[in-house]
Amino acid sequence: VTLSSIGDAVITTDTEAKVTFLNPVAEALTGWKSGDASGQWVATVFHIINEETRQSVRNPIEKVLREGVTVGLANHTTLIAKDGTEIPIEDSAAPIRDARGNILGAVMVFHDVTQRRQTERVLQQSEARQQLAMEAGQMGAWEWIIEAGKVIWSPTLEAIHGLPPGAFGGTFDDFSRDIHPQDRERVLAKVQESIERRGDYRNEYRIIRPDGALCWIEARGKIFVDDHGDPERMAGICLDITERRNLEEVQSRLAAVVEFSDDAIVSKTLEGIITTWNHGAQRVFGYAASEVIGKPVTILIPENRLNEESEILARVRAGVGIEPYETIRRRKDGRLLNVSLTVSPIKDARGTIIGASKIARDITQRKQAEAENARLYQELQQANAAKDHFIAVLSHELRTPLNPVLMIVTDLERDETVAPAIREQLTVVRRNVELEALLVDDLLDSTRIASGKLQLHRTVVDATELVRRAVAIVEGDASDKGVAIEVAAWARPCPVDVDPARVQQAIWNVIKNAVKFTAARGWVRVGYETGPTGQIRIKVQDNGIGIEPEHLETIFNAFEQGDTRTGHCFGGLGLGLTISKALVTLHGGSLVAQSEGRGHGATFIIELPLATQASTTIHSEPDPFSPRLPLRLLVVEDHQATSDVMVRLLKKRGYSVSVASSIQEALSVLSETPVDLLISDVGLPDGSGRDLMETIRKTQDLPGIALSGYGTEADLAQSCAVGFSLHLTKPVDIDRLDFEIQSLATERGR
Repeated sequence: VTLSSIGDAVITTDTEAKVTFLNPVAEALTGWKSGDASGQWVATVFHIINEETRQSVRNPIEKVLREGVTVGLANHTTLIAKDGTEIPIEDSAAPIRDARGNILGAVMVFHDVTQRRQTERVLQQSEARQQLAMEAGQMGAWEWIIEAGKVIWSPTLEAIHGLPPGAFGGTFDDFSRDIHPQDRERVLAKVQESIERRGDYRNEYRIIRPDGALCWIEARGKIFVDDHGDPERMAGICLDITERRNLEEVQSRLAAVVEFSDDAIVSKTLEGIITTWNHGAQRVFGYAASEVIGKPVTILIPENRLNEESEILARVRAGVGIEPYETIRRRKDGRLLNVSLTVSPIKDARGTIIGASKIARDITQRKQAEAENARLYQELQQANAAKDHFIAVLSHELRTPLNPVLMIVTDLERDETVAPAIREQLTVVRRNVELEALLVDDLLDSTRIASGKLQLHRTVVDATELVRRAVAIVEGDASDKGVAIEVAAWARPCPVDVDPARVQQAIWNVIKNAVKFTAARGWVRVGYETGPTGQIRIKVQDNGIGIEPEHLETIFNAFEQGDTRTGHCFGGLGLGLTISKALVTLHGGSLVAQSEGRGHGATFIIELPLATQASTTIHSEPDPFSPRLPLRLLVVEDHQATSDVMVRLLKKRGYSVSVASSIQEALSVLSETPVDLLISDVGLPDGSGRDLMETIRKTQDLPGIALSGYGTEADLAQSCAVGFSLHLTKPVDIDRLDFEIQSLATERGR
């Protein structure tokens, strides 16, 4: 009765595997009536195959009777009913024993699993779709059998962890081992918390993949409990959120930069309504975010600049770029600010422009500093101009009285009627006058060099000729002091592309300096050598007082003369070496000093680059006794002493000389007297010698020589610009003036 009433199908057999009983369920499934099946071999009534291979499956009762064990069918077994119907089943078979354990037969229990198989197929299809979704969403599924400690991962979760399919170890320890060490304790605590409160699990943490890559995971899970309410398993999903976290980190950093920037960073709609406002904006404009968000940005713009905003918004809407610009904005307290503005469009995900971002930097202090710098620069320029003017005036005032002295002395030196002893004294006077003029020149040169106004008139000349001329100038002083100057012979020409006058000045300064610091019966030697990369080196060596090592650089500083305890005993301004070094440097060369110390003399080396072309000839000094052209001169000079001396000495040299002391007087002379050449002072009582020349040039092409105590490059240029052929700086000796007069007359074919 019991076997007949149970819900599963039941078949019993004897020891020979012949059917002895079928319950109603078995009859329905097999298609056999119990009476018809009785005595039949069980394999005939219960015909089963493998549903995948379609091959017959060995009847389990055979094994039960043979071995006396309980047997279950293999998976995917299908029962072939008497009418051929195929029914998927699950079954098991066991021996029937008596009280002594002897096998009396076998019993087989089975049931129809058609519905379950259909459900499984639906689930498989669903799982397949879920797998695709997980792969697309970088998502993996997991299940943790808590009591067994077993963890199951989907292939997509293994892939997220950087593992090939099936490589996951399957234990909770394997899972925890992948978690970043800094996150592991927190994650495990969170899992335990979910178990204890039977609540949902959600967490974000980092894992380290086998290749060392860092990956962010978002895990979500649910606790499942057994019939007693105890946690049985936990299942859920994991998402790879690495990209999202990286983006969040970038956004967080950007937000921090925006929020804590000193600049005002403001976003607004295309209608000009403020939507964001950082701390920098509050600092710059004085408004809190709550006061301005939702309001028009025009609250920050002065009335006279409102058109700027409409123009900017129009350009933003049109997608036209906006260059950074400077403008004025207004603070909450009404104070106006100088700001630098940068405007950029804000676009949505589709690339549509939806607003604008503005970065405003408060440049008020910078503008104030610029204004202050401009003011200071102007004051400095004015101070420099005042200084230059002072030096120029000082130069003029110092030179002008020297002019008649130098002219008279120069003339008397050559006058053979003057006693030789007196002429020797006159030579001393001339040298001191020239020295005074040179000191003034040094002041002017140092000013020109410092201001970058020194102009070079380059030509290719022989450096040895410049040395010869420099030595000739200083030989008299050296002879008077008892210092011998020795110049080494140099067979090869040494062409250098220089301003001859300026380089000669530098060489002369160095030689003069050597003579100055060398005692009587000492020597100064000038030699040459060629540098390794095509330079000429001019070495000036002496056996004078020498230079302490700590002064080898400072002696080139302005107003320095080495050891201050003794330097000023030798006179001078301390500008000679400064000017020499600057002049040589301007020509691409160098000037260095060497000395083993006090009492060991010194060596100065001037190095200049050699030119690639041949040198030109340097004009000789004027010869006062050479034949001269008889010329009619007009001398315009308001300094009576200079005028008297100049006229007398020029007449002595055979010139016909007319005299004037002003522009009006000069023009009157010119209207009545033919003149071949004009010699005019620049500073006159009723104007300038340049004004005079400009007036004359309107009616005749008269050559002229300008004389002035002012000798800057600008002075020379201005004189030449109005028509003077030459500008000579006072004091001028009569021989030089005579030479220039004759040279101009010769050039013009007089």
